[in-house]
Amino acid sequence: MKHQKLLTVLVSGIVIVSGISASFGINSSDGPGRFVHESIRGETVTIYGFGIYKHMSFEVAIQGIAQDLVTLLIGIPALVISFIHAVKGSLKAQMIFSGITFYFFVSYLMYQLMAM
Repeated sequence: MKHQKLLTVLVSGIVIVSGISASFGINSSDGPGRFVHESIRGETVTIYGFGIYKHMSFEVAIQGIAQDLVTLLIGIPALVISFIHAVKGSLKAQMIFSGITFYFFVSYLMYQLMAM
């Protein structure tokens, strides 16, 4: 019972923080807009220029926004539903819950690595 309460708090934290983060990534729009930049290798790169992705290339920023949509519309609901069924003892739901939890870990790990 003690572990279930801790897990509930952790899942709630993931849902809240991921929801805020994904919403902000989708809806943030400040910045100068698209512009062209020459990389240190002499390549021309189009920079997205808006929101939290404003310093990323256009292609990477669009992928980030798509990832935020997947997290918000599929990942969070799947995490909550699988958690509810996993707590009830469903082995299938526990496996799905583990996979979705891993999705959140890998997604935000990649965001941290890409930010550098």
